[in-house]
Amino acid sequence: MTCTSTGVFLTMAKGSRPAEVFSKVVAELQKLPEGDRARIMKAILAFFGQAEAQTAEGEVPTADSQSPTRRMARGAGAFFEQKQPKTKLEELAVAARYREETAAAEASTQEQLKSVFDEARRHFDAGNFRRDIENARIRGLFLRAAARNEFRLSAIGQKIVDALPVRKAVRALGGGRKRTRPKKKG
Repeated sequence: MTCTSTGVFLTMAKGSRPAEVFSKVVAELQKLPEGDRARIMKAILAFFGQAEAQTAEGEVPTADSQSPTRRMARGAGAFFEQKQPKTKLEELAVAARYREETAAAEASTQEQLKSVFDEARRHFDAGNFRRDIENARIRGLFLRAAARNEFRLSAIGQKIVDALPVRKAVRALGGGRKRTRPKKKG
């Protein structure tokens, strides 16, 4: 899925009226299949920090905006299929986000994440879990939780999972880039 007409968005001047911008965006979205439209709208909402948009008056409902109960009924496999993680770090973040949305969990242990992987029928590499979760933490996807051996998805980790599978939106959010420390002088 690529949008070949991104020039339309670049040609919108600073002084464009909201109605003009809206009509241009809608015209471009109408050219795409319904599934792609829904993913792009969800990515846009995630980019602007409104990934959990309500369907209340004045807000934009998306095809994917469903209650956590509805997502749980579909299962972890469908959630993974929808998000399409490409790396082990993304898979861990998707599993943690699934637990947040379906079980209202603020943190997850290795066993809890493994149960999500099992439900999704995906391989869980228990032997390298420590390495993978530490790499995900270095990349800013996870934080250490209050309890020992529990991990909490960071705010950027949540936004990245919410933006998946739209890779451009993930890159715009930082995409889980490795954080660097300033070099010591010496």
